[in-house]
Amino acid sequence: MREVKRLVRRALARGVVPACYYAVKRTIWRLNRGKQSSLLPKVTVILPVYNVEAFVADAVHSILGQGYGNLEVIAVNDGATDGSLSILEAIAKRDSRLKIHTKPNGGLGAARNTGAALVKDTDYLLFVDSDDVLPLGTIKRYVDALENSSSPVAIGRPGCFYGARYFDRPGFKSTYAKDRREASINEIPDVVGDLTAWNKFFRWDFYKGSKFPEGIRYEDMTLMMKLLLKAPTIDVVSARQYAWRVRGEGESLSKMTSELKSLNDRVGSMREIVAMLKKSVKSGRIDESVYRGYLSRAITLDFQLFAPAIEEANLTFFATFKLAASELLKDADSEVWASASGRYKDIVFEAMKGSRASTVRRLQESHR
Repeated sequence: MREVKRLVRRALARGVVPACYYAVKRTIWRLNRGKQSSLLPKVTVILPVYNVEAFVADAVHSILGQGYGNLEVIAVNDGATDGSLSILEAIAKRDSRLKIHTKPNGGLGAARNTGAALVKDTDYLLFVDSDDVLPLGTIKRYVDALENSSSPVAIGRPGCFYGARYFDRPGFKSTYAKDRREASINEIPDVVGDLTAWNKFFRWDFYKGSKFPEGIRYEDMTLMMKLLLKAPTIDVVSARQYAWRVRGEGESLSKMTSELKSLNDRVGSMREIVAMLKKSVKSGRIDESVYRGYLSRAITLDFQLFAPAIEEANLTFFATFKLAASELLKDADSEVWASASGRYKDIVFEAMKGSRASTVRRLQESHR
């Protein structure tokens, strides 16, 4: 049975099956442009673009092919050196809803900020990364949610895909188990475990003036936490609202977890988040369960992203990891650790309490 599953996954990942699957999807996107109507709430999608010529056409067509009747897409060409801009220009000639702005390369945060600064008049805002796609009906489901709610933000269930194989991101089952309207953050404390920008749908009046940090990786974490804490209530859409492309080893930003800069950027964002959460608990804005939920996420996701690199990384990397884990997880009691999961949870604990040598031994044992 395991071999059968492996063969099925391989067939879905590359070759004839995904080629046929996307040929059909592209046809659906082209046919599903929809009639335009200024009577509908306006939705603006910001799409930062940098060297993604193999993927950007599908990203744009999946947005334009939503069938929603009052839509604009602002594509920010962040100094791409490949054919991405030519692809955007070809699409824009056929569809005036796509606007293109070119700027020198400045990173994802700067590109998103540039796109937001170009918004003149809209009702809702959505960010999409240029190697991902939107499932059909995403925008309508978001609009329907907020048009029937007073919440300033709706969050949707995030998914992943590799070729024609689609699956949910692990660890978020309870967060997106059902639709919610006007829920407080205390009612869904595990929402702080999902701090990506691309599955959040904002009222423009609520988001306007917000800015991503620039020049760092994981730029969405602190701003998303700030906005979730600012929102009096949050809506949850249980349908899969986003498809994040799992790219090859070494290509994706999330794979750069052996670099000291990447670790420092992540830890820097986490320090800001912990400070925000502690302040919000102290003021009574949120329950302590929200803070504890974030600590569980930090163990399950943030630190475990970098834990495997300890085996090959230098002493500075380990010292940075150890200091950050000891500082940021000092309030994590046995219940928080028990609620966390992941293959390298014990490695994170060992790095906090032990030496690099003992941590490397535990890592080597985990590979056996």
